[in-house]
Amino acid sequence: DKSNASRVVEALELAGAVTRLADPENHRIRWIQPTKEGRRLHSRITGGLQREYSAILAPFGPGFVRRASA
Repeated sequence: DKSNASRVVEALELAGAVTRLADPENHRIRWIQPTKEGRRLHSRITGGLQREYSAILAPFGPGFVRRASA
């Protein structure tokens, strides 16, 4: 939903994670770019998820992971 997306982007903008820029050719379009802080936060989140998934899959061994994703 557009209104939900707008609220999420607004919250990220207030937190300093993204910047919103107007499109010079179409006033209805907004470009969203991550800030340095936003990229750092993204790395922290994805790194944490990778560690969690690695811990969950560790007991199964590499062979199981390869077979399951094939």
